[in-house]
Amino acid sequence: MLGKLFNVAKEWRKVASVSCIGFLPTAEPEFVFLDFEEATRLVEAAEADFHPMILLGLRTGLRQGELLELRWTDVNLVKGLLRVRRSIRKGKSSTPKDGKGRDVPVSDEARTALRALPSRFAGGLVFPGARRPGPRGSVRARFGHDRSENSEVARQI
Repeated sequence: MLGKLFNVAKEWRKVASVSCIGFLPTAEPEFVFLDFEEATRLVEAAEADFHPMILLGLRTGLRQGELLELRWTDVNLVKGLLRVRRSIRKGKSSTPKDGKGRDVPVSDEARTALRALPSRFAGGLVFPGARRPGPRGSVRARFGHDRSENSEVARQI
């Protein structure tokens, strides 16, 4: 942004020249992944409302926004496939992060969890209440984006 500001100032002849502006080196953010034992403990500690979503996320690798926008028309329990076609980000539905959809295999464990969901034959969102505030709160409100060791999720696993 600062570079753009100086270039516009030069274009408007408010400054004679603009020095090259570089970026300071930054460290890559460290990603913390759950190991198999932690993932198992997370699934076991999950509240009933969030158990299927957490299990499906862990077993398929779907992003939070993809899980929240997953519709029953995207689920094929017979073939064991999910078609990821949309995601939600900042309250807006759009294509997934990579810009295109994909098919994702579903484990037997995840299929069983999906079959147990009450809204399976009604159509619509697979996890309809996950985005809406309620007595249990939405996924974002419950888990937020705090991935530190002090977060509620980290303490439970």
